[in-house]
Amino acid sequence: MLTIKLNSKHVWYATGVVFYALLINLGSAWDNLMPRVERPIIWLTILLTIPLLVLYLYYIARVMHAFNFGSRFQQLPTTVKLILFLLATVFVIWVFHLILLYTVIVGRTSTSLFSMAYFKADFWFFIIPIFLYCIYLFFHPKLSLFSFGEEKRLLAENQLLKVNNSSLVNVNRKLVDIKTELLSQNRALSSSKEELKKCNENLSVEMKEKGHLSKQLLIEKEALTHEVALLSDRVKLLEEGMVISEEKSLPILWVESRKVHVLLNYIYERNLHRVSSTEILKFVFELMIMERVENAYFAIYADGSKWLLPTVVANQLMENPWMVKISKDAFVNMLYCEKNLKPGVHGSGKKDVVMVAFFRAIIDDKLGNERMTKLLKTGRLKERYDNFWEYDNLLKMDVARLYDTFHSDFVSDS
Repeated sequence: MLTIKLNSKHVWYATGVVFYALLINLGSAWDNLMPRVERPIIWLTILLTIPLLVLYLYYIARVMHAFNFGSRFQQLPTTVKLILFLLATVFVIWVFHLILLYTVIVGRTSTSLFSMAYFKADFWFFIIPIFLYCIYLFFHPKLSLFSFGEEKRLLAENQLLKVNNSSLVNVNRKLVDIKTELLSQNRALSSSKEELKKCNENLSVEMKEKGHLSKQLLIEKEALTHEVALLSDRVKLLEEGMVISEEKSLPILWVESRKVHVLLNYIYERNLHRVSSTEILKFVFELMIMERVENAYFAIYADGSKWLLPTVVANQLMENPWMVKISKDAFVNMLYCEKNLKPGVHGSGKKDVVMVAFFRAIIDDKLGNERMTKLLKTGRLKERYDNFWEYDNLLKMDVARLYDTFHSDFVSDS
């Protein structure tokens, strides 16, 4: 239902309609206005134009109402709606107005409306204002001259929504208060959680430290157990005087530190009277190097002498733990070796086994330095050589095997 309630908006519309009616009929003659004003028919035309413009305003309002409340247009993009709205208003009104003018003008004067004169002058005075008005009204529909029943209903619903919104605001305010209280409680819980987390981290660190300490204590316990065993051995040594291995006693320094040179000095101090190149029966501790020449084996002794070994005896000596193979042609008695190897010629990939200097000088004097240096070169078995010097290996090394005896058939002159 159409309703009109007079207010300041209607005053502005009335003024605008009158001005627009004058503009349509007199605008094209603004440079020579009086001849057209003096014609009596022009004022009748202006008076008839005013209700026609009101009719146009009603039509535009009706189209606007359809676009705002019609379900077909609600989902359209704004640009598409604007284009459709302008086509349904400006274009339709202009076509209708054109037909109306054509009927009047042709019926009265037989002058063609479709001339360049019309499109250069009167056309723009009509189309531009109504085009701008429709665009403005599209974005501000409340400023329309006419309103309809649906709008009143919507206003009533809007008022009801405001009331409901006020209630919702109150409810929302209460919810905000509850939320604030919950946030406060959450902060307190978060603080407690952080404290518990820190306590848990501290406990974890303490447990790790205690676990590490426990492992360290176990290691220390094992070390102490080992030291206690060594002390027990030392006590036994002190009580018995010496640890007897075969018929020979061992020095305490060897028992505790496993220094091979200590063992070497001790053996020679106790056995100097046994070292004789004229004896066929020999001890392993007298043997320094075993050399292989083709299929024969020779024994080089600490006194520099060299004896031929039977194959059976050579095989027995290879099984002795104190004899270590350094190359395919040589075995050395580790009793006479230094721990570290001497670097060989650069790029050769070989190193020199270092013998105790005193005994090396003896055999160099009798057999030649160059020959011994060549014999003591090694490019293999370094790992086995190094492993011999491990403390755990020396602990297991049977010193009595140095007193194993063997014999030779004759002395070699070579």
